[in-house]
Order: sequence, then C-alpha cells, then structure tokens
Amino acid sequence: MGESRPEPNSLESLVGDLLAAANPERDAAWVHEHAGPLAASALDAADEAGAPEPPAAPPFDRALREALAEVRLSAETPRAHVLTGDLDLALVAARTAPDGRYAIELTAAHLDSEVVVPAGIWLVLRADGGTRALRHLAGLDEAGRAEFTGVPEGDWAFDLLVLSGTARDDAIPLPVVRAAPGAIAAAGGAYAVALPGGIVLLLSEPKGTAPYVLEVLAPGGRMKVFQVHYWGTDGRPHTLFVPGAHRSRLRMRDFAPSGPWWLADATGEIGPADTERVQASVEAADNRVTTLAWRALLG
Repeated sequence: MGESRPEPNSLESLVGDLLAAANPERDAAWVHEHAGPLAASALDAADEAGAPEPPAAPPFDRALREALAEVRLSAETPRAHVLTGDLDLALVAARTAPDGRYAIELTAAHLDSEVVVPAGIWLVLRADGGTRALRHLAGLDEAGRAEFTGVPEGDWAFDLLVLSGTARDDAIPLPVVRAAPGAIAAAGGAYAVALPGGIVLLLSEPKGTAPYVLEVLAPGGRMKVFQVHYWGTDGRPHTLFVPGAHRSRLRMRDFAPSGPWWLADATGEIGPADTERVQASVEAADNRVTTLAWRALLG
C-alpha cells in the first residue's frame, strides 16, 4: 500500500508545499517525511502559546476589600464569616460597656499561604450601615488581625485604606474628605475619625476663602505631637505639625479634599531640620489652646 498523503489545505500539506518550494532538489518522499513532524511541532507550539495562564490571585488588599463588602455584622448578628476564593475572613463583636459600646475583632487569612499581609493596610468601620459620620480606624497587623474599640451599636459597614508609597511606615492613612469627579467613595458630610488610643480627628469645612481646619480631641496624658501630611490644591505635598493637646486646631492652607492625606505620631522627633515647618505650624494654630501647647513644647 502507498504512503498516506496529507489532506488538501491541511497544515501538513501547507508545510509540504513550503518545503518543496524551498528545496526543489528534494523528491516528494523527502518532503513527505519532513512535513509531518514539522506540522506537528507547529501545532504543539500553538497549543502552548494559546493555553491560558492560570488566573493570578488578586492582591491582598483587593481580596480583602471584596470580602469586606460581603460582611453582615451587627449587635443582633455579632459573628460573621466570609470565605471567598482568595480569603478567609472572620469577625466577632462583643459588648464592652454599659452604654452599648462594642469591641470588634477581625481576622483575615489569604488562602494562598505564600501571600503575606502587606504593611500599611488600615480598616475603616462605620456604624448604622455607614450613615454615621464618625469612622473608626484600625490597623491590620502582619498576622492579619485588627481590633476596633469603643464602637457604637448598629449595623456595621467596613472598608479599607492602603497607605501610599510616599508615606512613612508608621503613618495612619485618613479617608479622603471629598470624592474627586468619577471616584467611587469618599468620606462625605461631617468629617470625624476615631484613631487607636482614643484620639478623634475633626475636620471643619471652610467658609468662603478660609482654609480647612483640623481639630484634635485627645484623651489626656502626655501630650503628643502629630505630623500631618496632605496634598495641596497647588499639586504639592504639605507637611505640618499639630500638638496633641485636647481641642488643638490647625489651619491647613491649600488642602485638597480629594487628595490623600495621613497622620503620624512625631513625638520627640522634631529637630533642627524641621524649623521652617514648625514655624509654619505655629503660625497655622487656630486657637489659644494650640498656641499655648506650642509654647509649652518649644519652651
């Protein structure tokens, strides 16, 4: 019986035609012998090239944000467990005070053990499904744990903030004050943020040409100094300091409400290199409490 011949218009037939044209001195048997293996190799290469890559796991922060969107937690339902394709998320709420305040513990673990918890992730909690102005912030540690304290009763909604690459490692990212056009979420309305340690930040909306004013509500004890970093309407970064005295107020000129901003504890860190920023911060004091606090700090 004669040797089988490739089907017309098949890849093997096309390869055979190309081989014959490129090697006119070769006979049909040689062309047939080499066309088959070459066509098979080409098909294998095409299969490998076209094989879809396994989907990459989303970054930890994105996977966590997606899981938080599915959380349903309240005083009536004080436990929640969300298991997605990438993350195992558990939350437990416990009443800690007669006035109805709660502590909420959160644990997040990526299902891929090689995925580590990145630094700089902070969680945001709002009561009553996000309708209350006060936001509670808690940092996620390297073990994937975070704890909120002093949370009022209600339906609790969660989101997260990720520290920008330009911020210092120990900084606390703060929610954007007002969304830029096209943005999905922002603080909106009256602005109040509760930080770990009992510190509460208030931000006053400007009237007319007046600047935004940041107010610090402190629980007492040794007075701290906070570094405030924000982006200005001029497109440049601004850094000021504010004493942690109760009801200290700082005028933040050129503050861009749609830009990122953060706060860090700078107690004991201010040195000669900060002279100009300290002077600008003293001049930005918005009340007598802040002026007196600066006098006590600077001597």
